[in-house]
Amino acid sequence: MIQILTIKISSSLIRNIIFFITCFFMLNNKVNSTIVGKACFAPHECWGTEPMNALGVPLSIESRISKRLIIGGNSRGVKCRCKSGMCQFFSFSKNTNYFCDEF
Repeated sequence: MIQILTIKISSSLIRNIIFFITCFFMLNNKVNSTIVGKACFAPHECWGTEPMNALGVPLSIESRISKRLIIGGNSRGVKCRCKSGMCQFFSFSKNTNYFCDEF
């Protein structure tokens, strides 16, 4: 005797599954959007980027806001490098890496 199992899928179960999948994708997108900095695969992708602090403010603007307005400022600029898949700038004075992004 062969018994065929039939499963009644209720509408509330379907709603819960859809809700779970939607929450999963929304959380995944939120986590990806909190990553600060520009992703890179080649060195030339970091050429137009600037280092920024943890709040996402460029370091060049941060120093001008905290001290005084400098017009024409540092024309030499800094060089962000592609390191570990992200554009980064290493500050020798503070001995730390800053993520870089385009502005």
